[in-house]
Amino acid sequence: MPLIMKLILPLLFFMAFFLAILPACNRQNEKGTVQFMDKPKDPKPDTPLTLGTIRAYFGNYYKIFDVGGTTPYADTASNCYFHNACTLKEIDMIRNDTQYTLGIYIVGYPPDVFKSDTTITKEAGKYSELHFFSPDAPGTNSKGHYVMYGLYSDCLIVSDNTGDVLTGTFSGTMQDYAGNTVQVTEGEFKIHIYRKTLSCNIPQTK
Repeated sequence: MPLIMKLILPLLFFMAFFLAILPACNRQNEKGTVQFMDKPKDPKPDTPLTLGTIRAYFGNYYKIFDVGGTTPYADTASNCYFHNACTLKEIDMIRNDTQYTLGIYIVGYPPDVFKSDTTITKEAGKYSELHFFSPDAPGTNSKGHYVMYGLYSDCLIVSDNTGDVLTGTFSGTMQDYAGNTVQVTEGEFKIHIYRKTLSCNIPQTK
Protein backbone atom coordinates (compact mmCIF):
# COMPACT_ATOMS: atom_id res chain seq x y z
CA MET A 1 0.00 0.00 0.00
CA PRO A 2 1.42 3.40 -0.95
CA LEU A 3 2.57 5.50 1.97
CA ILE A 4 0.13 8.26 1.12
CA MET A 5 -2.77 5.82 1.49
CA LYS A 6 -1.45 4.62 4.83
CA LEU A 7 -1.49 8.22 5.97
CA ILE A 8 -4.88 9.10 4.50
CA LEU A 9 -6.93 6.05 5.52
CA PRO A 10 -6.79 6.72 9.27
CA LEU A 11 -7.78 10.30 8.59
CA LEU A 12 -10.72 9.19 6.44
CA PHE A 13 -11.83 6.78 9.14
CA PHE A 14 -11.69 9.54 11.77
CA MET A 15 -13.65 11.94 9.55
CA ALA A 16 -16.34 9.33 8.89
CA PHE A 17 -16.65 8.60 12.61
CA PHE A 18 -16.75 12.32 13.47
CA LEU A 19 -19.50 13.06 10.96
CA ALA A 20 -21.49 10.08 12.17
CA ILE A 21 -21.74 11.38 15.74
CA LEU A 22 -21.67 15.15 15.28
CA PRO A 23 -24.99 16.85 16.06
CA ALA A 24 -26.11 19.61 13.74
CA CYS A 25 -29.00 22.02 13.54
CA ASN A 26 -31.07 19.82 11.26
CA ARG A 27 -29.27 16.49 11.28
CA GLN A 28 -30.47 13.32 13.02
CA ASN A 29 -28.90 9.98 13.87
CA GLU A 30 -31.29 7.24 12.73
CA LYS A 31 -30.06 4.86 15.45
CA GLY A 32 -31.43 7.09 18.23
CA THR A 33 -34.97 7.97 19.19
CA VAL A 34 -36.80 11.28 19.22
CA GLN A 35 -37.25 12.45 22.81
CA PHE A 36 -39.81 14.61 24.67
CA MET A 37 -42.71 13.53 22.46
CA ASP A 38 -44.56 11.40 25.03
CA LYS A 39 -47.45 13.79 25.63
CA PRO A 40 -49.62 16.32 23.76
CA LYS A 41 -47.94 19.59 22.97
CA ASP A 42 -47.86 22.08 25.84
CA PRO A 43 -49.69 25.36 25.27
CA LYS A 44 -47.34 28.27 24.80
CA PRO A 45 -47.72 30.94 27.51
CA ASP A 46 -49.27 34.15 26.23
CA THR A 47 -46.77 36.31 28.08
CA PRO A 48 -43.91 38.51 26.88
CA LEU A 49 -40.35 37.27 27.16
CA THR A 50 -38.88 38.62 30.39
CA LEU A 51 -35.29 39.70 30.98
CA GLY A 52 -33.06 36.86 32.11
CA THR A 53 -35.10 34.15 30.38
CA ILE A 54 -34.50 31.51 27.70
CA ARG A 55 -37.53 29.50 26.56
CA ALA A 56 -38.45 27.09 23.79
CA TYR A 57 -40.31 23.95 22.83
CA PHE A 58 -38.25 20.80 23.40
CA GLY A 59 -40.31 18.27 21.53
CA ASN A 60 -43.80 18.78 22.95
CA TYR A 61 -42.56 20.24 26.22
CA TYR A 62 -42.48 24.02 26.58
CA LYS A 63 -39.62 24.82 28.94
CA ILE A 64 -38.74 28.14 30.57
CA PHE A 65 -35.19 28.65 31.83
CA ASP A 66 -35.05 31.66 34.15
CA VAL A 67 -32.80 30.60 37.03
CA GLY A 68 -29.08 31.48 37.14
CA GLY A 69 -26.69 29.02 35.57
CA THR A 70 -23.77 27.00 36.81
CA THR A 71 -22.84 29.25 39.75
CA PRO A 72 -24.90 31.03 42.40
CA TYR A 73 -23.90 34.32 40.81
CA ALA A 74 -26.45 34.51 38.05
CA ASP A 75 -25.09 37.76 36.67
CA THR A 76 -21.45 36.71 36.39
CA ALA A 77 -20.30 33.43 34.85
CA SER A 78 -23.83 32.50 33.81
CA ASN A 79 -24.24 35.38 31.38
CA CYS A 80 -20.97 36.94 30.32
CA TYR A 81 -18.90 38.09 27.43
CA PHE A 82 -15.41 36.73 28.10
CA HIS A 83 -12.65 38.42 26.09
CA ASN A 84 -8.97 39.28 26.11
CA ALA A 85 -6.35 41.05 24.02
CA CYS A 86 -5.55 37.82 22.16
CA THR A 87 -8.22 35.78 20.43
CA LEU A 88 -10.83 35.06 23.10
CA LYS A 89 -14.34 36.31 22.30
CA GLU A 90 -17.04 34.16 23.90
CA ILE A 91 -20.58 34.92 25.02
CA ASP A 92 -22.04 32.46 27.57
CA MET A 93 -25.76 32.51 28.41
CA ILE A 94 -26.70 29.75 30.87
CA ARG A 95 -30.04 29.26 32.57
CA ASN A 96 -31.85 26.49 34.49
CA ASP A 97 -35.41 25.38 35.02
CA THR A 98 -36.41 22.92 37.75
CA GLN A 99 -34.91 19.91 35.91
CA TYR A 100 -32.52 20.97 33.17
CA THR A 101 -29.76 23.40 32.22
CA LEU A 102 -29.67 25.20 28.88
CA GLY A 103 -26.48 26.88 27.73
CA ILE A 104 -26.06 29.08 24.66
CA TYR A 105 -22.47 29.80 23.64
CA ILE A 106 -21.46 32.24 20.90
CA VAL A 107 -17.78 32.13 20.01
CA GLY A 108 -15.84 34.67 17.97
CA TYR A 109 -18.39 37.50 18.07
CA PRO A 110 -18.13 40.58 20.30
CA PRO A 111 -21.57 41.78 21.44
CA ASP A 112 -21.12 45.14 19.75
CA VAL A 113 -21.73 43.59 16.32
CA PHE A 114 -25.31 42.66 17.23
CA LYS A 115 -27.28 45.74 16.22
CA SER A 116 -29.87 44.00 14.03
CA ASP A 117 -30.70 40.42 13.00
CA THR A 118 -27.39 38.53 12.92
CA THR A 119 -27.36 34.84 12.06
CA ILE A 120 -24.51 32.99 13.74
CA THR A 121 -22.93 30.94 10.98
CA LYS A 122 -19.88 28.71 11.01
CA GLU A 123 -16.70 30.32 9.79
CA ALA A 124 -13.11 30.39 10.96
CA GLY A 125 -13.16 31.00 14.71
CA LYS A 126 -16.88 31.85 14.77
CA TYR A 127 -19.77 29.55 15.68
CA SER A 128 -22.55 28.84 18.15
CA GLU A 129 -23.29 25.88 20.42
CA LEU A 130 -26.37 25.01 22.47
CA HIS A 131 -26.28 22.47 25.33
CA PHE A 132 -29.36 21.00 27.05
CA PHE A 133 -28.83 18.53 29.88
CA SER A 134 -29.89 17.31 33.31
CA PRO A 135 -27.59 17.27 36.37
CA ASP A 136 -26.85 13.56 35.88
CA ALA A 137 -25.57 14.14 32.33
CA PRO A 138 -23.11 17.05 32.59
CA GLY A 139 -20.55 15.77 30.07
CA THR A 140 -21.04 16.00 26.31
CA ASN A 141 -20.38 12.25 26.01
CA SER A 142 -23.28 11.48 28.39
CA LYS A 143 -26.58 10.04 27.27
CA GLY A 144 -29.12 12.80 27.79
CA HIS A 145 -26.70 15.67 27.18
CA TYR A 146 -28.11 17.17 23.99
CA VAL A 147 -26.01 19.46 21.81
CA MET A 148 -26.75 21.66 18.82
CA TYR A 149 -23.72 22.78 16.85
CA GLY A 150 -24.03 25.65 14.39
CA LEU A 151 -21.92 23.88 11.77
CA TYR A 152 -24.27 22.77 9.01
CA SER A 153 -27.14 25.24 9.11
CA ASP A 154 -28.25 28.35 10.91
CA CYS A 155 -29.46 27.66 14.47
CA LEU A 156 -29.19 30.96 16.25
CA ILE A 157 -30.15 34.55 15.41
CA VAL A 158 -29.28 37.52 17.63
CA SER A 159 -31.89 40.13 16.79
CA ASP A 160 -30.83 43.01 19.04
CA ASN A 161 -28.30 44.30 21.55
CA THR A 162 -29.48 47.25 23.62
CA GLY A 163 -27.30 48.07 26.60
CA ASP A 164 -25.73 44.59 26.44
CA VAL A 165 -29.16 42.95 26.66
CA LEU A 166 -29.09 40.34 23.89
CA THR A 167 -32.36 39.12 22.40
CA GLY A 168 -32.75 36.48 19.74
CA THR A 169 -34.19 33.20 18.54
CA PHE A 170 -33.04 29.63 17.98
CA SER A 171 -34.34 26.32 16.63
CA GLY A 172 -33.09 23.03 15.26
CA THR A 173 -32.30 19.45 16.22
CA MET A 174 -30.28 18.63 19.32
CA GLN A 175 -28.59 15.25 19.67
CA ASP A 176 -26.88 13.34 22.45
CA TYR A 177 -23.91 10.96 22.27
CA ALA A 178 -26.23 7.94 21.96
CA GLY A 179 -27.93 9.42 18.89
CA ASN A 180 -31.19 10.42 20.60
CA THR A 181 -32.63 13.69 19.32
CA VAL A 182 -34.79 16.56 20.52
CA GLN A 183 -36.50 18.92 18.11
CA VAL A 184 -36.25 22.49 19.38
CA THR A 185 -38.71 25.08 18.04
CA GLU A 186 -39.77 28.65 18.84
CA GLY A 187 -36.69 29.26 20.97
CA GLU A 188 -36.07 32.78 22.22
CA PHE A 189 -33.83 34.49 24.75
CA LYS A 190 -33.38 37.86 26.46
CA ILE A 191 -30.20 37.96 28.55
CA HIS A 192 -28.19 40.82 30.03
CA ILE A 193 -24.52 39.94 29.56
CA TYR A 194 -21.60 41.23 31.61
CA ARG A 195 -18.18 41.88 30.11
CA LYS A 196 -15.26 40.07 31.74
CA THR A 197 -11.66 40.66 30.63
CA LEU A 198 -9.34 37.68 31.03
CA SER A 199 -5.59 37.43 30.59
CA CYS A 200 -4.23 35.82 27.44
CA ASN A 201 -2.97 32.70 29.27
CA ILE A 202 -6.46 31.75 30.54
CA PRO A 203 -8.24 29.28 28.23
CA GLN A 204 -11.82 29.61 27.11
CA THR A 205 -14.42 29.03 29.78
CA LYS A 206 -15.85 25.78 28.37
